[in-house]
Amino acid sequence: GDENQLGVEEVELFSVFEAQRNPIAEWLRGAGSAASKVLQRVEHMVTASKDNPASPKATRSTSSDQDPEWCEFPRHRGDFVPREDAPDPQWFEARRDEPFRAWLLRVTQGLPGSCRMVSLNL
Repeated sequence: GDENQLGVEEVELFSVFEAQRNPIAEWLRGAGSAASKVLQRVEHMVTASKDNPASPKATRSTSSDQDPEWCEFPRHRGDFVPREDAPDPQWFEARRDEPFRAWLLRVTQGLPGSCRMVSLNL
């Protein structure tokens, strides 16, 4: 069956997460390489599965010498990405003749081809 495998009801888990979200985000913003290691582990835990062992993320090493540096996605508080996936500030500016909808989708969905993000937002 669909038993609760965490041993904690989802509502209780979300309540605790909601209460601790800001302190977690502040720690991630200021902890440098320790935060990067945590975010790399979180990414690995949510993408690796026995159902998809061939996933590049599932097989990625989590050793500290290969962990990328993570940072908060510019203008998206609570969303963290590897620094290499963070866009330059001018990327958020509207391009000449770019329709509003295209701009909005571009700046809210991140860089093309990059899907690595850990979000503290529910």
